[in-house]
Order: sequence, then C-alpha cells, then structure tokens
Amino acid sequence: MRLQFVYGRAGTGKSQKVIDEIVQAVKREDGDAPIILLVPEQFSFGAEKRMMAAMGQRGMTVTALERVKVLSFRRLANFVLNQVGGITKSRMHNAGKNLLMQKVCEKLDNELEGLKRAARKQGFIAKLTGIISEFKRYQVTPEALALACEQVVEDELLFKKLTDLEKIYTAYHALLAENYADADDDLTLLCEKLQQSPILAGAAIWCDEFSGFTPQEYSVLQMLFKRAKHMTVALCTDQVHDCTVEQEALFGAVQKTAIRLRKMAHDIGAFEERPCHLAHAPWRFQGEGLKHLEQAFFSVGQAVYPHATEDMAELKLFAANHVYGEVEAAAAEILRLVRDEHYRFRDVAVLCGDLTRYEHLVRSVFGQSDIPIFLDTKTALTEHPMVQTVLAVLEIFVSSWSYEAVFRYLKAGYADCAPDDIFKLENDVLARGIKGTAWEKDERWTSFSDDLPQTEQARRMKIATIRQQVVAPLMAFRHKTKGSTAVKDFCVALYELLTAIHMPDRVMEKAELLKEQGHLQLSNELGQIWNILTDLLSQAVEVMGEECMGVERFLHLLQAGLCDYTVGSIPPALDCVTVGNVVRTKNDGVKALIIIGANDGVFPSNTFEEGILSDDDRAVLYDLGIPLAQDTRQKVFEQQFLSYTALTTPSHTLYVSYALADHEGMAMRQSSVVSRLKKIFYPLKETTNIVSHHRLQEEMALVVTPQSTFAYLCQAMRRKRDGEKIHALWWGVKTWYANDEKWQAQLNHATAGQQYRNEFPAIPNENAMRMFCNAQGEYDLSASVTRFERYAACPFSFFMRFGMQAEERRIFQLGTPDMGDFLHHVMEQFSKSVQAQGWKGLERGQCDILVNNMVNEAMLTRAGGILASSPRYQALAERMKRMLSRVAWSVASQIKQGQFEPFAFELSFGDKGTLPPLVLPFGDGKKLALRGKIDRLDVFNDGDNAYIRIVDYKSGNKSFQLEEAYHGLSVQLPSYLEAICENGKHLLASQNIIPSGMLYFHLNDPLVALDRLGDTAQLEQAMLEQFRMKGLLIDEIDVLEAMDEQLKTTARSSIIPVSFKQDGTIRKGASVASREQLKNLQQHVRGKITQASEDILRGMVKAAPYELGLKNGCQYCPYHAACRFEPQLGDRARPLRRCSDDEIWENMKPI
Repeated sequence: MRLQFVYGRAGTGKSQKVIDEIVQAVKREDGDAPIILLVPEQFSFGAEKRMMAAMGQRGMTVTALERVKVLSFRRLANFVLNQVGGITKSRMHNAGKNLLMQKVCEKLDNELEGLKRAARKQGFIAKLTGIISEFKRYQVTPEALALACEQVVEDELLFKKLTDLEKIYTAYHALLAENYADADDDLTLLCEKLQQSPILAGAAIWCDEFSGFTPQEYSVLQMLFKRAKHMTVALCTDQVHDCTVEQEALFGAVQKTAIRLRKMAHDIGAFEERPCHLAHAPWRFQGEGLKHLEQAFFSVGQAVYPHATEDMAELKLFAANHVYGEVEAAAAEILRLVRDEHYRFRDVAVLCGDLTRYEHLVRSVFGQSDIPIFLDTKTALTEHPMVQTVLAVLEIFVSSWSYEAVFRYLKAGYADCAPDDIFKLENDVLARGIKGTAWEKDERWTSFSDDLPQTEQARRMKIATIRQQVVAPLMAFRHKTKGSTAVKDFCVALYELLTAIHMPDRVMEKAELLKEQGHLQLSNELGQIWNILTDLLSQAVEVMGEECMGVERFLHLLQAGLCDYTVGSIPPALDCVTVGNVVRTKNDGVKALIIIGANDGVFPSNTFEEGILSDDDRAVLYDLGIPLAQDTRQKVFEQQFLSYTALTTPSHTLYVSYALADHEGMAMRQSSVVSRLKKIFYPLKETTNIVSHHRLQEEMALVVTPQSTFAYLCQAMRRKRDGEKIHALWWGVKTWYANDEKWQAQLNHATAGQQYRNEFPAIPNENAMRMFCNAQGEYDLSASVTRFERYAACPFSFFMRFGMQAEERRIFQLGTPDMGDFLHHVMEQFSKSVQAQGWKGLERGQCDILVNNMVNEAMLTRAGGILASSPRYQALAERMKRMLSRVAWSVASQIKQGQFEPFAFELSFGDKGTLPPLVLPFGDGKKLALRGKIDRLDVFNDGDNAYIRIVDYKSGNKSFQLEEAYHGLSVQLPSYLEAICENGKHLLASQNIIPSGMLYFHLNDPLVALDRLGDTAQLEQAMLEQFRMKGLLIDEIDVLEAMDEQLKTTARSSIIPVSFKQDGTIRKGASVASREQLKNLQQHVRGKITQASEDILRGMVKAAPYELGLKNGCQYCPYHAACRFEPQLGDRARPLRRCSDDEIWENMKPI
C-alpha cells in the first residue's frame, strides 16, 4: 500500500488535484477495483457534484462514472455492509435511541447517584444519548469506564458520574443489542467486515477536506491501509514533515492528524510516497489582496498589504446600525454583485457566526429582495407547530385541560377548527373562567338562565358547538388511553386522533401552498417532520409496545424521543445563495463570501457548553488513556481554523459586516476578525448605514428589485416630506411605480400614508344617528351620564366604546370594575336591610353579622362567582368582609351623627328606572333622555323644604374638582342633583327640593395612628376621620349642622369637608357653595351635556384627548392602538384652561 500526502494552505488547489488524479486513474486503470473519494458528510453533495462535472467535461462514459464512489465514512459503511451483509437488525434512529435511553433511566432510577436528579429533567436524555454516541465514536467501552472508576475513587463527584455512566452505558447497550442496530456501531462493524472480506482489495482511495478523525475513523483507515493499493490524503496545512506540533498553531490539529496517519502506515509496512506540496500551484484567489489575507491573517506580525486603499473591490467592511440593517445591506450587496458584476446567485454564499440570530431576518429580507436562498441549518423539531400539536394533546390531559395546553393545541394550526372560531372560544373561556373538567361537561356550556338575552343565548350555543367540535376527537383519544395503557395503544390512539383532525391532509395542503409560494425548503421540511412523527410512533411501539404507563409518562417518552431531533434539507434549486454557519456549512467554488454577524464572541465563537463531562473530567480521562471529543479549550483553537477556512473561501470578493446593536438595541462590539482586517489592509475604510450621506452611488445601490426598492422609495418620500432634498433618481423610481399597474395601488397607499394626518373625519349624520340613537319613542338620544364624561375626555374613546362597541377582553378575574360592583352591591344590600330596621338602633355586632351574610351571598352571585372559585379568592373575600364591616359601621356612624337620613339606595332614573329620565332639549328641537343610578340619596326635611344630598360610593380615592365639572369631565353628581330636583317632587312628597350637597365616600380599608392601644373610642373617632366624605356642599350653616350635629359644638366636622371659625362662620377653604352657585353649576353642566349631544349626532368623534394640568384623556385609555394619537409625531392634545374656583363661579353666572 502506498500513502501520499497532498498538502498546502487554503486555496492552493488540493481538491482540484485530487479530482484530477481520480479522473486520470479512471482513464488509466481498467478492471473492477473501486475508486473512492472519501469526504466528510457535509461535503459529500458538493464533492459528488464537482466529480461528475469534471468527468463530464472530459467526456467520460457512464460506466466510468459508476466506478468512482464519493462517500463519507457512514456511506462507506453502508456500501460495504450492503455488499457483504451484516445489517441483520432494524436500524435505530435518534428518536428510538432516546426512547431506549428514557427506558434505561427509568429502570435505573434507584441505582443512580451522581446523575439521578439530572436524568429526570427534560432534555437530559438527549445529552445522555449524545455522550454514549461519543463513547462509541471514540471506542470507549463500558469496561473501560469501569476501570476508570477504580482509578478516580478519591474524586467523589467524578466517581459517581462515571459509575452512573457505566451503568447506563451497559444497560443501554444490552437493551439495544437485543433487537436493534445502532448507526454509531456501523464503523466498528465495518472494520470487522473489512478484515473478513476482500471487498475493497486493491482500491484506490483519496481522502479530502478532513482536518482530523475520530478513533473509530482511524480504525477504518487502518483497515483500508491493509486493503487498498493506494491512498492519497489531502490536508490543509503548510507542512507535514518534521513539524513541531503546537495545539495553539493554526494548523496544529491537522499536523497531528498527518503524524498519526504516517505512524499507522509505518506500523503496517506501507510505503509513503513523497508528499505533494502545492505551495506554488495555481491559487484559488483571483486578486492579490485575498492572497495576502490568506498568508498574513494568522501570521506573526500580520504584514500590512502594501496595495491597500480606502476602497477595495476584493474586501469590504460594513458597520450596521443594527442587525436588521446589516441583513438589508448584505441583500443589497448580493443584488449588486448579480446586477453589476454578472454573478449567479450560486456564486455567492453567506456565513454567520450565530445563524439562529439571523435566520428569520434573512428569510424575510432576502425574500423581499427576491434572492433565492438555501438555509443550511437544522430546525429543532420540538418548536415546530406540528410537533407542538401532538405534545399539546397529551399536555391537555396531564394538566387537566389547562388554558395554555388547550390553546397551544388549537393555535398550532393543525386542529380541526377555524381560526375565527378559536378566538371566539378563547374569549368565552377567559371571560367565564372555564378550566379543568368543565371542558368535558356539556351542561357547563349549554345551560344558562332564561333571563339571558336571546342574542347571548345564541352566542353561547354557537360557542358550545365549537367546543364540541374541539373536544370530540380529544375525548375519543382519552377514552382509549385512560388509566394505565400499553404504549402501542397510546400510539394507535394518537395516530387515530391526528387522522381525525385531518393532520395528514393539512400537511399536504400547507406543503403545496408553500411550494406555490416558492418556499421549497419549508415545503420539504413539512413532509420530513410528518414522517419523523410517524416513525417515532412506530419506534415507540417497537421499543416499549407492551409496556403500560399513564399519559404523563407517555408525554415524557415522546418529549425524550423528540428533544434533539433536527430537520435538515438539501438545496431546493441549483442557482441560490447558500446561507449557513461557520461550523456546518462548506462552500465550494463561490466567488463572493458575505460574513454577517462578525461581532465579538460570535465570529469566532467563544461560547461552548461543557456537557455531562466537564473539561476537567475529560482531562482526567485523557490521562487515564481514554481520549474523548474536544473540550471547550480545544474548540476555541478549532474556531481559529474555522475562521481561517471561512475567510479564505471566496475567489473574488470578501464582504465582512457587523452590527452595533442587537434586536433589543443593546450595544455590540466588533469581532477581533474585523480589527485584524483593518490592521492588515490599512487604510481600508468601512462603510456604514449609521449616517447616510445619500450620495448617488449609495442611492443607486438601493435600486434593485421592485419589492425591496419600494421600501427605500418610501423612506426617500418621507425625507422629502421632512424638508430634506432627495436625489432626482427617486423621482424616476416613483414614476416607474406609477406607470406599473401592479404597483399603482400600493404607491397610492404609500403616498397617502406619507401625507397622513391623525384627523378623524366627522361621521355622516345618518350613520351617527344609527350608531348612537338607541332611544325608543319620543327621545332622539338616550345615554348615561358617564358616557358624556367619556366624550368630554376624548370623543374618539366615546366612539370606540359606544359606537363600535369595542371592549377590552374580559378575563375571569376580580378586576377593579368587578371589585367596585361587588362593594356597591354589598353596601346596597346592607343599607336596605338596615333601612328597614332603622339606622339609629344599629349596633356594631349587628353590623358585622349583616355584612358577613351579605358578603357570603354576594360571593356566589356577583362577578361570576369568582370569589368562591378558589382558596385564594376566598381569602380575599375574608379580607373584604373585615374592610366592609369597617366601611358599613362608618356609614352608619355618619348617618347617626346627622339629621340627613337615607331615602333611597341605587336609585335609578331613566326609561326603566324608579324615576323618569332627565329630559334635556338640545339642537333643533331634539330631546336627550339622560339616565343614571344614584348610590344613595339622603334627605333632610325642615317642614317646608326637602334638602337633598347625593352620596356616591367610590372604590378609588376620588374627590370633587370644580374645575373638572366646569370642563364637563366630572358631571355625574351635578346631573344626579338635577335629576332629583326635576323629577323627584312626587317621590319625595315635596314641592320645594333644595340641592344641598354632592359627596364621594371612599370604600377603602384605611390605617390609623393611635396614641395608645386599646382605646376603642379613639379608634372609632380616628376611623371616622379617615372615612370623611369629599365633595361640594351648600354654604348654609343650619343645613351643614343638620349633616353633622357635632358642628354645633366642634369647629371641624369628622364626616363632611367643612370646618368653622371661632366666630361660627365657615372657614375659608371649605368645600361649599351658595344655592345660586349650585344652581349655576347644574345649569352649566346641563349646557355641557346638551352641547356634547349635538356634537355626537353631528358625528364629531375625532381623537382629541383633553389635557388639564398633569391629567389627560389618554391615561388609562384602552384604545390607543386604534386612535394612533402620538404626541411625538406632532399630535396635540386639547388643552383645557386652568381656572381658580372663584373664576369658575364667576364664569358660570348667567349673562
């Protein structure tokens, strides 16, 4: 056997020499001796293509082509084993091996020590399968691990880890050997067959593109040395003889490979021919700059290229403002090369240090630029919607129909349910708090009270139908797999469910649609994933078919099978740009290479995971004679070599770019690669898109495809709108789009968008009438008081809520509105109960009992019964009981302290109210019917007059602001007073009703400070002070004393916002007004409401939020996404003038 090394640095023509030698061998030799080109797996496709092209150019026959085998080690094993036999058992794929490993770990659970906890974590099974695969590739047996354990007893952690690995390895190997073959054993089996069979006797073998081999591969090469007639090994290095190997050297690993191969050949007596050094062979590089780069980049001193200029055709550096801009610039460079330099897309390749960061951006940006691409990446299977559907089915029953699992299943896109129906179902589930076994019970969905409106009943029935459609196949699966079920029955039931929801049909439909849209790679992946899923179920039946388990364990089994599965594909077309990462992707024959993501720590990478065995563990094993795969330190040196091969890939042009910020705007630094390039090629300048000077050359580079250019045209139009000058080029571009029928509509939309102003035109009167006039009979408009407050805050918010009926999604939780409704309801029921018995005789104990009963009842009836739905909410209800007890007693104390007595609670006025609506004329003979509900109406009769005050319970700390009432923002209480004065004479049995006050009572649980503990009287008084009401009262002392009789003896009221001077007059700053002022306020509010009514029916609903001091109409507004009101873009709020109270009272006087 003759061994020859062909060696040289990158680009010296090693691969071409190998191909030429093979072609000559085919021409020279007759006979059946095989001719083999051995390459790494990822090179096999490209090498076979180059070989066929070379032989085709020389006019060689098909018979000659068939003699040459382009093989990887794994393909070589398959070739030999298929010829001589040896594959007698079914092959176990990755998913099946993970299933076996899961079974082994469960079996050994009680025996493991160091890895016991880790083995139960999701994803660890794949790591165990990976380390066993590494053991096999590096020819480490369970017996070798057992011997190593004996020598590391003092290292307790490593001892436990190796002991566990030995047990797992032994059990796994035994279980696998029973019925299956492992692809990781193929090379070991190949060695045995080569020793027994003369199949490759006299073969001529060439090895290319390898930088190193595993022990398993070295064993195969040793057998090939004994069988082959000749072997040529091509290595990328600058020397193979008399070299002192340093791990840190650029070619250190390659030179170690040469030394070991030479020793193997010497041991069997092979003859080594003189190595062929290609130092002076024709170079790949077409320019002197790239030649210099190859020589100088990793050399000591890094000599500066003497012909470097600020702008070089061979080498370009680009600094992008962010990653998106970086990908845009890369796309523009590719299109420039194709358009101006007449490249084919296949002549260009793109490499990333971290492809996961750029994958989605590349798909999007390159797709918009009509650049055909092949993404040379492997997609994680567990993230795919098809797999998510399968796992979610099982999670539904593991989690007892959790919201997350159900809607992960539905939204993955493969359930038999229309998207619109899914959203309707989701809204209903969230609003009603449906969870757990409620999904399985028909009555939870189809039964409802008779007083529910017909439209709501119809909606509920529609939801019930959707739910039945969703649940039926899931329940069919559950009935077949309830309890402990055999794995084969699980797999059959799961497959039947997938066919019941028509997943195979959907896969075919989606694949066909993707193919029609030009996404051939994604289309191919769909078919692969479906095949993997069905194969996984088949292997699960093979491995554990008769074993019984519950649904949770079966879920973990599938997760283990899928956890490290990835999907790869071949290029969907010949003429496309290959996009890959530095480690996986190998590019041959490319003229231009674009490296994106040349950032610190990314290219070259400095982040590596140690795995189950740490670097220290591997060092100990190496010293014990058990070498394994690279540790993280060796991977760092490998990155140096990978960077070298990447930078020396192109023959004509190298383009290197980096981003200054990531997706989130976080700063990023340039890679050391960029720094070295700047140093070697000084004074080369990098271009950037951080600051654009809009030169003609820069602008021309943006005009490429219609899709991508349109975005740049829009940017130019925006600059023109902002007052910048734009190049005449863009007017020509705009004319092109204007004259193209396909783009006219889009250009018109863009032009309209550039001229957009956030101005909402008035709704036509007839539309406004249909939208807002829901009143029956004689009234033109019927509305609650709070609607006018919303209109005053922002007309557009009013339009969205009451015109478009747009509401925030309802969630089954105790929100602020629900809490307020609950508190109001309890206070109403409490007040009505006490009213019947009399307030004066109420004792504290009775108060607490009443509140307790009211809360218990309300827990079941209010807010959908949410307060009784869980222990957490029940605990909240207990706290609310204590709070409401204090609130109720404070209300009772306030009433006892005065002569004003409660007259009515939750008193409504309107079409269906206790009182008729407050009718206000407006416009041209129109009428407004104003409705509302008064929390509490208090009355004091002095014999001649009925003095009334309105008390409104608020869960928030609201106070009456005259300024807000003046501007129409807070008109509720004045309107309520007006309604009683207008329509309450009959109810109050009085013809002379005097409005005396409007107050807010804060429903809260205040903290009080005491001088000493145990002083009940002080506590009661302090609590009463905390519940002091806020608002506006009449300034008549006798009426104020009727509200708080203590004012007759004290200067400051503890229940109303009034205090007296020593002379008995009202102190300045008290919240009081005269009868005339209160009347003027009511008239002013009436005018505000009627003016708003006119504006509403005129369709005036533009986005015009008010601004008053620090408050504005956008605070707490849920419709910001709809109104698009952006102060940063020039939108201005509607300013309301700040006024003092005196100024307001003066302005409200009738003219």
